[in-house]
Amino acid sequence: MESDVFETEMSRRIQDLRDLVHAHPAAGIDGDRFERLVQVQTLFWSRKDALAVEMAQGTIDPDDYLERFNAALAESMDRSRAAIGSRAFAELFGEAGEHPEDLVDPDIFEEVHGPQHAARLF
Repeated sequence: MESDVFETEMSRRIQDLRDLVHAHPAAGIDGDRFERLVQVQTLFWSRKDALAVEMAQGTIDPDDYLERFNAALAESMDRSRAAIGSRAFAELFGEAGEHPEDLVDPDIFEEVHGPQHAARLF
C-alpha cells in the first residue's frame, strides 16, 4: 500500500514536470534531456521528503529543515542546468532557478512550521 502511494505521488510529480516542459517548448527539451531532468528532480524530491519526515519526527527543527532544503534545492538547480543545458534551464526555470534560496520565505515558513504550529496540532 505505501509503495502504491509513493508510486502515485512520484508519477504525479513526473507528470507535473512533463507539463512544465511542454509549457515551455522554446526550452527544446528532448526525451533524453527530460529523462536526465527526471533523475535530478527525483533525487531532490527524495531528499525533500526525507527532510519532511525528519522534521515531523522532531529529528530536525524548522530552521535545520529550511537550511537543508535550500541546499538540496540549490544542488538540484545546478544539476538540472548541467542535465539540460544553460539555455533550456533559463527557459524552463527562469530567474527563480538562478536564485532558488529566495523561493521559500523564511518568515512564512516559520509561521507555518514553527513551534506554535506543533501546538495547534493537538
